[in-house]
Amino acid sequence: MAKTKDDELTQQLIQGLTGLQSAHKQIMDKYALNTKAQLAELMDYLMGKGSDKPLALSKGRLREMLEELTDLKLKPEKGRGKDLYRISKLLDELEEIIEG
Repeated sequence: MAKTKDDELTQQLIQGLTGLQSAHKQIMDKYALNTKAQLAELMDYLMGKGSDKPLALSKGRLREMLEELTDLKLKPEKGRGKDLYRISKLLDELEEIIEG
């Protein structure tokens, strides 16, 4: 009888981990989609796409954005969550610089 309880608990744990795996994939897919969209929007803005008027950022703002980008330290080979956070934070900061 104990074996059956252990089997049930094991199956419940497997189901829970399967659900966690699915949620993780959904979160990562959504994060990747949002990040790609944010990057595309920034690049389109900088290239003047989708606008009739030319890019109106000052050299100071452009330098500030470039400095923020070059200061970013990532270690993609480690697959760290804090690198994802740093990317997200950088994109938000770049958008703030553009908005003034």
